[in-house]
Amino acid sequence: MTALKNCRPQKPASFVVAAALMSMLSILVGCSAKKIPVATDIQPLSPEDITFVVKGLATGAETETQIFAEHGIQFKLSGGLEVGPAPNGQVHRQELNSQDLEKLQESWSQWMKSGFHSTETCLTTAGQNEFDTIPARISVNIKDHEKALVRIDGGQICGPADSAILKAFSQTLLSLAKSYYPKVFPNECLAATDALQEAQSKVLSCDDDSECANVDAQYYPIPAGQVQYVALKKCSVLPNLAGANAASLQSERKSLLKALDAAKASCAAENRELVCTTEVDIGFQNHRYPARCIAAKCLPGKTLH
Repeated sequence: MTALKNCRPQKPASFVVAAALMSMLSILVGCSAKKIPVATDIQPLSPEDITFVVKGLATGAETETQIFAEHGIQFKLSGGLEVGPAPNGQVHRQELNSQDLEKLQESWSQWMKSGFHSTETCLTTAGQNEFDTIPARISVNIKDHEKALVRIDGGQICGPADSAILKAFSQTLLSLAKSYYPKVFPNECLAATDALQEAQSKVLSCDDDSECANVDAQYYPIPAGQVQYVALKKCSVLPNLAGANAASLQSERKSLLKALDAAKASCAAENRELVCTTEVDIGFQNHRYPARCIAAKCLPGKTLH
């Protein structure tokens, strides 16, 4: 919906203060002209409630070039992202790395501090940046209220913010979309690795540290205290499973191996790299870093980077 005049927040807001984000709802649903209640029945906002959507714009009915982020990519301020859905309902989910999440949060914080303009600002980009000429739209969704933020088309960037904020925010979001949107979507390799990750998620739940164990390359739980190196390589294709519920792992091991084999086969068929281009050893000693139960999930003894 379009923001009305005088809806601009009077005080700077930060993404880390949930109460300050409440003012955003008045911007998204409009002010008192339509007498829409905005704060009386709404719970305080958290980063989980805020999602940014980047989607390419078609440049013509018979364009020969691939549309940027054709099926859309959504970034949660809490760190998750989702690609799609594609025409047949395919979606891909993963997490932003900590550095990229920090960039997203800082960029949004700067926009909130600056506030929303009641009128749209447009910049002529002159193609000075690789993203200036990508036809795309960026919007924000807060508790199911959506507002258009940035429109990039025909050499212009337009949105309800001052020029510096508008350019910096659009470049941040488009850069993230370029990094995380698959080169081909949907594709069999991605679907298979998503299925592997889903299988892995079934062996994570726990109530106590004693239920958890570090995991070896063949999906066996490693006994606590056993001197053994947990060998892991940082890789962008096949997800690691380094910590799990030991009992669940044993009951689900065959399913996990089947999903792993399927992912390797699908990705090899599409010539995807199964070995990191620059192999980075992120393993650790099992007896020094026992697995832990944190927030009802088994995690490896050492944080993986």
